Amino acid sequence: MKHNYRIEGVTVLLRPVELQDAPFIVSLRNNAELNKYLHSGAQTVEEQTEWLTKYFERAGDFYFVIEDKKTSRAEGLISLYDVSLEE
Repeated sequence: MKHNYRIEGVTVLLRPVELQDAPFIVSLRNNAELNKYLHSGAQTVEEQTEWLTKYFERAGDFYFVIEDKKTSRAEGLISLYDVSLEE
């Protein structure tokens, strides 16, 4: 879901994933050391961009990039799926 939630800690920031994060996401998926911890998915930037476009339309799913606050470098990803936002 396209959202604007930002969560700040002492050293990291969780910010909403954006289309321009597709190359970073694919680099993690194609890293043999890291991909054993990731769900298999898009293997190209084009496939990842297409997936993100569809993700932005789904309600209740929240996808974040974990960023180092000091360097603004993307360090990882975290997702929450099927969240019910009851009022």
